[in-house]
Amino acid sequence: MKRRTSFLKRANKTPRFLFSQVVRFSKVIALIAILVVISTIIESVGQSFSPKMTVDALNATSSINPNLYGYSVSSEFVHNADLSSTLRDYPAESIRLAAPYDPGKRFIAKVDNGVWNVLASDNVPYEYNKNYSVEIVVHGNNYRLYIDGQQIFDITDSAFSEGEVGLYSSFNQEVYFDNVQILDEYENPLFEDNFDAGISPAWNNDGFPSWFDNGTWEHKDGAYHHVGQQSLSLKKVGEQGWKNYSVKATIRGAAAHAYERGFMGIAFRHKDPLSGYRFMWQSAYPHPFSSNNPWEVMDFEGQLQTAKDASLKPQVTVNLRGTPEDAAQLVYDLNKNKKLNIEYFELGNEIWAYGDNHMPGATYGEQIKEYAKAMKAVDPTIKVGASLLVGFSDWDRDVLQTAAHDLDFIVLHYYMPTEGGTHVSNQQLLASPYSWGNAFKSSYNNGSKGQVEQTRDLLRHYAPSKAGSIEVLLTEFNTHDSDKGKSLAFGIATSELLAEAAKNDVERAQFHALGSSDSHWHAFTDNLNARPSALALSLFSEHFGDIMLPVNLFDVPVYSVDELDSLPGLSDAPYFTSYASRDASDKKLYIAGINKHELASMQTSIKIKNAAPGSSAKVYTLDGYALGANNENYIDVTIKQSSISNVGPLFSYSFPPHSVTILELDITLTPEETPDTEPIPTLAEPNPTTPSVPQNEPQNEPQNEEPSNEQSQSLFAPKTTDITEDPPRKAKDRETKIVTSALSGGNPHVKTFDKSGVPTNLSFLAYNKNFRGGVSVAYADVNGDGHKDIITGAGPGGGPHVRVFDHEGKEIMNFFPFHPNFRGGVDVAGGDVDGDGKAEIIVSQKSDGEAWVKVYKADTNKTVLANFNVFGKVQCGADVAAGDIDNDGQDEIIVGAGKGGGPLIRVYEGNGIRRPMQFFAFHPLYRDGISVAAGDADGDGKDEIVAAQSGHAHAWVKVYRYNNQKTVVGEWKAYGNFPVGAHVTTADLDNNGIDEVITGAGNGGTPQVRAFEANGKAIAVNFYAFAKEHRGGIDVAGDR
Repeated sequence: MKRRTSFLKRANKTPRFLFSQVVRFSKVIALIAILVVISTIIESVGQSFSPKMTVDALNATSSINPNLYGYSVSSEFVHNADLSSTLRDYPAESIRLAAPYDPGKRFIAKVDNGVWNVLASDNVPYEYNKNYSVEIVVHGNNYRLYIDGQQIFDITDSAFSEGEVGLYSSFNQEVYFDNVQILDEYENPLFEDNFDAGISPAWNNDGFPSWFDNGTWEHKDGAYHHVGQQSLSLKKVGEQGWKNYSVKATIRGAAAHAYERGFMGIAFRHKDPLSGYRFMWQSAYPHPFSSNNPWEVMDFEGQLQTAKDASLKPQVTVNLRGTPEDAAQLVYDLNKNKKLNIEYFELGNEIWAYGDNHMPGATYGEQIKEYAKAMKAVDPTIKVGASLLVGFSDWDRDVLQTAAHDLDFIVLHYYMPTEGGTHVSNQQLLASPYSWGNAFKSSYNNGSKGQVEQTRDLLRHYAPSKAGSIEVLLTEFNTHDSDKGKSLAFGIATSELLAEAAKNDVERAQFHALGSSDSHWHAFTDNLNARPSALALSLFSEHFGDIMLPVNLFDVPVYSVDELDSLPGLSDAPYFTSYASRDASDKKLYIAGINKHELASMQTSIKIKNAAPGSSAKVYTLDGYALGANNENYIDVTIKQSSISNVGPLFSYSFPPHSVTILELDITLTPEETPDTEPIPTLAEPNPTTPSVPQNEPQNEPQNEEPSNEQSQSLFAPKTTDITEDPPRKAKDRETKIVTSALSGGNPHVKTFDKSGVPTNLSFLAYNKNFRGGVSVAYADVNGDGHKDIITGAGPGGGPHVRVFDHEGKEIMNFFPFHPNFRGGVDVAGGDVDGDGKAEIIVSQKSDGEAWVKVYKADTNKTVLANFNVFGKVQCGADVAAGDIDNDGQDEIIVGAGKGGGPLIRVYEGNGIRRPMQFFAFHPLYRDGISVAAGDADGDGKDEIVAAQSGHAHAWVKVYRYNNQKTVVGEWKAYGNFPVGAHVTTADLDNNGIDEVITGAGNGGTPQVRAFEANGKAIAVNFYAFAKEHRGGIDVAGDR
């Protein structure tokens, strides 16, 4: 009332002849404003724009990582069974965990150029509101700590010989320092302050760097008092040249709330924020504050349990306050003891960021090298990544120039534009994901490229040899505007960011926090209602596909936004964006339409290219009553499911205002050119060759002392799955590197993929569509035309039918290598065994018979170069491969025993003469069959032999050198502890002259294809070749 009165008094002093004019003018202005608002509403309500959309269902742009959509926890995260249950109702795919480092409650640490090393510690916490007399004696390289006259630590270290003294507080709301004395080595006073008359001006007055800068120092109760949850707050005094001295002080932690009792202590020989010694003392209560590199986390086991409960694929952020040995132990605990098979390990969280946690780029690079070496010595299959700024300084360049060779992935974090908390507009928030993907403003770029593309530019410039293999992960996206973050506007922005991440071939896109984080990211309300951001993650996780497709949009309405943080000023921010994908079976097409207009719908004409859609579609719509809608008090924002029945090659759909919609269509892919007619299979071959029995079969098999391999007793029955019924399709410009085929239970589908796992659009049925015995594949140039051909062999249940298709899917050869009544299946390989520049076709009886192998020239006579029995009377069949293991210019034939035989490998010349080396690839009691391959996995010019357990056992893969020692280059489990086995091949995916190992999951597993270096280190290729429902296994062949 006081303000209102003073305003009225001031108003009454206005001259009367002006007052009436002011009132009249104000009414006019108000009326104009009301008319403008009404006009805008009239123009927008019921108005619809009419964009045009074209979706190419055939020509994929990238594969979508099966663990893309997820969450990132903070250090305060605690396990909550109700949250885990809720996460199952609103599923995501991955979760980023924060690993702890607990040095003890009381310790002395050295900080050397940002690298921490705890020199001495114990687990004695300080007590609440108790005064402690602390003395630190600094002499030469010796440092002694006394508490209340009792010696606690006596350490020696030579890193720093001189420096200042400081009073230290970290994440502590109430710390008092009193009776500070600094004495020289002869106990002469250098500095004293008991704060009785205030604060000595000798203390520095400028704020010390801190990532969370909300603390204050003041004179209170005759002491120097600090309050604030800063990661580092330090008041320092003295000279940089001080060498030998002792520091005495009384300190007290007085925060009433246990959660606010952080670290207190004293810094000595302090050089700068990145260098010096620090005594740090913590209360009994753990302090996992959301700093960029917390000392502790609240509940790491609970994080792991949440990942398990909610079926989320975990990755781990390693705490860089520890040592490489600590990180190696973490890998051992997780992957060896707990057998979690965690693949991604991020080194530090935002270590470039703030205050005492900042490291120079080159220092961080050296840390990466040391940590990666130690961690991969424990588990060579893991991937190690670095957190980069990308675009805000030259810091990244130093990191990459120092450590690119040791990196497997780059981590990005994205903060949707925020200025002063809640100053961001809806328009800026909604434009930010589009900006992130296409027009990211940074010191590297003025907004013409997205952040991911800028990252790849950086890699191409500073790490060209690794640019093609380093993955990109977005392990945090945030907004500090917690009010906007709870709204539908942020849910829409989250949806577009997820779609942009998929479009930009990002491996993870994980939501971290709104404003200050809590134990469930603020993605859910306190009573666990899903907020719009959680709904967006669930929508894309459940209802978007596996393979990204190109979309062209026309006549899209746009709007203007002002520059804010990394969002450049845009005059053409689109109100409507669209993204498309298809599933791995090629039978489902998903179209996501994101309408950011608050009032107008988007009446969109949709054209489907290169696919015949069904007549209806499922519709999933995330929306609410307005952009500000949330689910705080009652449910305003939901995902609704409906359907439409007007679908065709050209149809229309009205995308509602402020919504995210995904249309799910059934499709049959169609060729862009008229396909060649599939030839009718030959039913019998006249005059089949009768195998002759070779002599001098050895009586004793070699022995092996390898320890027994754990095997599961669970067997997975194969399911019958229609994978696809597409006619042949012509291959496009994208280079085929991987060929896949469905095995037991699927129809005889063959598909090709490029180096990244993106389909290259050669896809056909090798045999009759009703055949369910599976297909063996090989990839080799059999006619010398410079193009690799696809060799197929019919699986068990069919005749021993071999067919050869050229690079466009046209059949060029067709024959039966064994008696037409044989029904055990045919395994195929291709290799130049006679050095004429053309690959020969190598076949073996796959099962249900002796291991007969034959070698054919791809000529009109199908000339047989060799015909031999590998394992005598043993009824095990065989798996075959070809490779030049001795660098003589001719491929040798590698043969592995099939089911029923021991895991024996033998090597033959192209004419059937056996080489002297033979060995058991796995424990000799294993009897479920092995898959073999060959490739130059180490760049020495000689092919290595690759073997995998292909039956119902762990998918162990081993790479052997062809020498007397049978040197094992690498061994690993391709699919963790799942007893699915694997089929193997090799391919030079990055054209660097070194072959990678490609695996396809065996019977019982999803049709997952993965790629590895010879030491077992997984690389970015990871995709599903067919529909995830197929469980009969897949065969793989590679371009080597």
